[in-house]
Amino acid sequence: MVFDDSDNDQTSEGSENVLDCNAESLNCDTECKTQQSSACDDDDEHWSEDEAEIPAGITDTMLTSPDFVTDNERQHILNVAPGEGNRPMSIFRDKYSEKLAYPGIFLGQKRPDNRLTKVHYSEICKSELRRSDRRAAMCVENVFFETKKLEMKILFGQLQVALRKSTK
Repeated sequence: MVFDDSDNDQTSEGSENVLDCNAESLNCDTECKTQQSSACDDDDEHWSEDEAEIPAGITDTMLTSPDFVTDNERQHILNVAPGEGNRPMSIFRDKYSEKLAYPGIFLGQKRPDNRLTKVHYSEICKSELRRSDRRAAMCVENVFFETKKLEMKILFGQLQVALRKSTK
C-alpha cells in the first residue's frame, strides 16, 4: 500500500489557514464588542430621567380617536393615507376593522347585517367570549380591542344624550 502525503500536507495547511481565520475573527469580534460597549457608555451619559418616565407603547397606539384629542395634540396623531379624496376613518367606525385585523378568528366572514332583532355590540362581545369556540377569547389583542371599542361606543352614546339634554 502506498499513501500519498500530498493530500495530508494540503489539509494540514488548510487547517492552519482556518485556525488563522478563526483567530482573526475572534479578534474582530472582541474589537466589535469593545466598540459596542463604548457606544453603550455614550448612551448612558445622555440618559435623562424625563425621557425614561414616558411609558413605551402608550404614545404609539392608534386606538385614540382623533375626536378626543385637543388641538395642540393633533400634530402627534399618525394618519394613514386612506386614498385620494378620502378622509381617515377611525377604526371604531369601520364596520370591518375586526374582521380584517383578526382573520384567524373570523376567517374572512362578516357578521350578518340583516337581523330580525337589533343586536347590541356588547351582546356580540359577550357571545364571542363565552362561546365554546375559544378563538376569540384566546386572542388577547382582540379582547382588548373589543373592550376599547365597547367603551368608545358607550361613551359616544352618553355624550350624545348629554348634548341633547343641554341644548333643550
